[in-house]
Amino acid sequence: MWMLTKKFITNSVDYGPNEKNETKDLQAQKVKKTITAAQLMSLTGYFILENTAWLSMRGVLKWSKKSQSKFLGWCARCWCIYVIAELGRLLHERARDLPDGEQEDMKSRLEWKKKIVQVSMWLPLSIHYVSSSAVLPEPVAAFLATYAEFITLKGQWDATAEKI
Repeated sequence: MWMLTKKFITNSVDYGPNEKNETKDLQAQKVKKTITAAQLMSLTGYFILENTAWLSMRGVLKWSKKSQSKFLGWCARCWCIYVIAELGRLLHERARDLPDGEQEDMKSRLEWKKKIVQVSMWLPLSIHYVSSSAVLPEPVAAFLATYAEFITLKGQWDATAEKI
């Protein structure tokens, strides 16, 4: 979240046209800022609501079970908004980076596919936990969460192996 905040703040500074960003696409910048702002707000809401509910469950805050479940419901909604915004960010970057049917190298294409599959795994899960009735059977939800985390762990493992 801190890296996302740093990215949002540094991208908000406009240095004006120069050799580097002479052809800066303002519409693409606005879309990028909007997506980043949505991600920041949703993650902030998620962390505040989740921690508040957790403290209430542990007896630090004296709130009822009904209030706790409302907090957790809104927490899941915030996470769902973040997942949708991340999916939008990935699709926007792909559309912006490959204009006019331009070809890309195999490594970046594979990396993009991994990210899109990972985010796509979280989308049905977040919708499942937002709805009042279960949309997915629990074994399916567990499989999707496990597979999404497996992709994350494998990516981090590969990145570590490249550095060594």
